[in-house]
Amino acid sequence: MPGDSYGERRPRSAGAGTTPKQRAIYCEALVPEEGSGNNKLAGPSIGSEIRSARESRPVSASLFSARRRPPSGPTVLVNKPPTRYTDVDPKVCEAHKTVPGRAPRRVRIERLRRQYEAQDISALLLQRGVDYSDPGFKKQSALPLEPFDDTEYDVRSPQEWLQLGIDPRQGLFRPLQAKAFWSNAEGQGFWRKALVNHYDEKADRFEVKWDEPLPEEFAPKEGAKANERATVKDELDVQMPRLRVLFAAEDPLVFADRVAAACATRRSAEIMIRYNFYIDNMPTEDVQQLNTDQCEWLKDAVKLQPGSDVQSSDVQAVLHEVQLDFARTMNRVTFDTHTLRCAPGDALFSVCEAALMSPVAKALLLPGQPGGRQPAPSHGLLSIPHHDFAETFASLCFATLRVRSEVVFALQGVKANCEKTVAKECVFFLDFKRPLRIDEYRQMYRAATGQASLDLKEVWTASLHQIVTREFENVGKGWFNIQDQSQDLYRQGKLRRFLVLVRLIMQDTLCRIARDSVSALVRTVERLAPVSTRVESVSGASCNYRAGTDAHLGVPPQAFLLEVRAEEASTGHSGGFIFPTEPRRFIQATLDAYDAGLQVLNEVQPLDRLLIPNLSRLQSDAPSLIETVSAQEPWVTAARSRIEECLEATLSGPEDYLALFQDFEELLCRDPVSFVEEILHDVGDYRPSDEELCQAIYEELANEEKLLLALPEVTDIGIFTIVCKDTRRILAAKHGTAAHLLVEHLVRRMRKQMEDTLSDFQSLLAELCRAPRTAEELIEMRHATEATPKRVNALRDQIAIDVELFDTVESFRYRLGYEDIRQRWKLAAAPKQAMQEVARKLRSLQHHEAEFVRDLRNQQEEFMGFLEEIDTTIELLSRQPDYWDVARLKTIGDAVDSVKERITKAGQQARGLNSREVLLGRHQTDYSRVDQSAATFEPYCILWVTF
Repeated sequence: MPGDSYGERRPRSAGAGTTPKQRAIYCEALVPEEGSGNNKLAGPSIGSEIRSARESRPVSASLFSARRRPPSGPTVLVNKPPTRYTDVDPKVCEAHKTVPGRAPRRVRIERLRRQYEAQDISALLLQRGVDYSDPGFKKQSALPLEPFDDTEYDVRSPQEWLQLGIDPRQGLFRPLQAKAFWSNAEGQGFWRKALVNHYDEKADRFEVKWDEPLPEEFAPKEGAKANERATVKDELDVQMPRLRVLFAAEDPLVFADRVAAACATRRSAEIMIRYNFYIDNMPTEDVQQLNTDQCEWLKDAVKLQPGSDVQSSDVQAVLHEVQLDFARTMNRVTFDTHTLRCAPGDALFSVCEAALMSPVAKALLLPGQPGGRQPAPSHGLLSIPHHDFAETFASLCFATLRVRSEVVFALQGVKANCEKTVAKECVFFLDFKRPLRIDEYRQMYRAATGQASLDLKEVWTASLHQIVTREFENVGKGWFNIQDQSQDLYRQGKLRRFLVLVRLIMQDTLCRIARDSVSALVRTVERLAPVSTRVESVSGASCNYRAGTDAHLGVPPQAFLLEVRAEEASTGHSGGFIFPTEPRRFIQATLDAYDAGLQVLNEVQPLDRLLIPNLSRLQSDAPSLIETVSAQEPWVTAARSRIEECLEATLSGPEDYLALFQDFEELLCRDPVSFVEEILHDVGDYRPSDEELCQAIYEELANEEKLLLALPEVTDIGIFTIVCKDTRRILAAKHGTAAHLLVEHLVRRMRKQMEDTLSDFQSLLAELCRAPRTAEELIEMRHATEATPKRVNALRDQIAIDVELFDTVESFRYRLGYEDIRQRWKLAAAPKQAMQEVARKLRSLQHHEAEFVRDLRNQQEEFMGFLEEIDTTIELLSRQPDYWDVARLKTIGDAVDSVKERITKAGQQARGLNSREVLLGRHQTDYSRVDQSAATFEPYCILWVTF
């Protein structure tokens, strides 16, 4: 029935008479959909998609573009813009929840979609002998093709196809994409894109509308009217049978097989029609009929049925039909016999296919023909030469070992154990998960060889001993009694031959292990070792690997680890770069591992040494060890030479890589201290500026970064991984140390400049902090304070230079101390502090000026009192009679001298007070009184001086 198929089924072979096969019942555990219920045998719902279990594994998901991959993280449903048709997914058998190791469901659907789009249905039909575009295709048969359609090819029924076009959210139907065969009146046509709109169940037709314009070769040529009719016809729905409609979500291969099967079935039906027509029209008059007895027997059989009420006329009518069927059968036998004997050019040969399917014809085939009977032999016995069975059987029993079940079971157990040993045992180290140093490599292959030796000498031989002992422990007296210690019986008995056979099996097992291990080692070396290596730079190389050595796995891993060591110049040594471990030592280590692994296989004791040690030691010809392989065997030497040849080809890579380090030898020999001294060396009055020092530091840091980028720590060169970590550090330290020394010199220069600038500020602040003692000092300090902003501005430029130098040093990531940081911020705050001190100083000078004014007033008041005292004294000298006495000449002279001194002092004080008044910006006081006092006193002074 349509729609019962759960996936892409395997179509049955075409041809009439083929017994239809039962379709498979899938018992896969599918993830139930929401609301599916517990009915597990109801089949998939409409629109569900599962994949056949017989389907081959899909191609890699990496072949699809990134835009079709589902993004990582939580899934976000994006509403696609509505289209005029429904996008139906191909039907697959894949769980909705992704199973580890399998492609996701959406990836599988997308692969099938692209696979279907890439296939050409016309080419697929031509491969199967069906050409719809042939104008004579319809004339090939008078029978229509649609009745012979096999609906078992359907993955969905027509109703299910149309059900997929209904939008579950809006309930609106949108057409389905498909390809339908379009043909013109002459029968020519092509597969044209169309949209399926409806299905007519009564007519079994799909209504499609063309979705692709006609090509030029099929366009009507009658004129505009014909074109208009063609356009109108294309706009109408056209009814198409199922065999002419290929849905976009349908497998073109299955559809092509379906059409081919329908054509084959129709051809078989035509042959059967012609075949039956020939037989039905053969005459029946001269054909053998049923005799009288047979007819009577049939009549009696009909009448003898219990409860039957058969009339005589009915019996005669049935008997007449039987006679016709019998005559037709005899005609068919005659026709089949004649048809099978006709030549290919005969007219009846066309129905030979139908004759071959007849069971009567198959029974009458001539001997020698396909399906025919073979000629019977002349007699039914085969002649055997005469021999003595007892003697032959006794000789067989004496010659063979397999006369007891214990021997057979023991040999089976030994062989099975040997097969397991061959499958799992390898005497070489092959697991290169990471590059190994020479000592690590030797340790690993010695461990692998030791483990193989333990497995073969102890575990394997012990398991074989246990198998033989278990099978022979219950054997009594006889050929296979392992408890018997008789030397003669052992020498002549079958037990010795059994142990020799076991020894040969063990030897063959060891030989197979040797060959498999050597082959695996050779394959590993060929896979890891490139044919040629071209070192492009110190950062990498390009390698050419052998074809067919696991190319799908990408670049093979590196096996060996080398280190580049930098040796600096010393006494008697110029310095340079070397490999502490010569690369050739890895080749010798691999050959040593090769020899050691093969030697392990020659150190296994035979089973007879363990089973019956006392008797086996008496046999001088019995080997103590199983000789497996010899180092002189051609295949052993050839494999050894091959390994050595492959590894020798890889030595050029490290040598070329080490040669590139010659460019770094000059840097390696550089002394950073001497290099810095040459930069800082003063020539005459020349001294490197801060900018020049910074430029030199930048160059060294840039060279260090450039070197670190150009020289990686680890580089893969063919089979080798070369480590340059220490060398890279040493070379980078040359630039880094030079830059550090230059930065330290710059720091010392910065500190000195900052100290000088701060010292200038300290002296400036000290001047501002000094208090004036006189008005002259006050005026001097005022002028100096007013000129301080100019000095601060001049120092600001120097501060900016010092701060910029500080920031430059910090940009070099130099670790400055706390004192340096404190000095930097003191410099930044110094101008503001100085200006604040200037403002404070100006305010202080104003206070001092007011004090000086008060002091001046006090001094002027005292001076006026002093002048009053002088005037009083002069008045006394002029009016006091005591000063007229000549007898007191000496006393009066002293008084006159005192007044004279005071007048002189008053004149000086008057001038001083006037000068201070001028300095303090006050009006000068008139002290002409001093001159008047001096003029008044002058006559007295002259008088007393004369006396």
